[in-house]
Amino acid sequence: MLFNFNVYSSLLLIGVVHGIVYGSLLIWKGYKESTPSDYLMAAILFTLSLYVSQWMLGFGGWYDVRDWHTTFMFYVPFDLDYLLGPLIYCFFLASTNNQFRFKKYRKHFIPALIVFLIPLG
Repeated sequence: MLFNFNVYSSLLLIGVVHGIVYGSLLIWKGYKESTPSDYLMAAILFTLSLYVSQWMLGFGGWYDVRDWHTTFMFYVPFDLDYLLGPLIYCFFLASTNNQFRFKKYRKHFIPALIVFLIPLG
């Protein structure tokens, strides 16, 4: 796999890997303890890691190769800004309320779903 390590991509790689590892550990903890706040914090970490990975892969040379790496960079939605707000809001509610149910707050994710589906249509 083509990845050119340099100062910029290596520093961003550290943050992305930590976000993925801690997100995976939070999913495991949420599975063992059945707490929705752990799942929501893992989703926040994965969203932020995906957001930063665009620059990490770009500095790693994926924009310059003109093969499947470049295709991947242009068609994967790295910019999930509309998803981050509802995730943080639901995480706060889940952390402060033991009776939190995600079903009631699904409507807050409709703008993120619309922004995600626009390029597909």
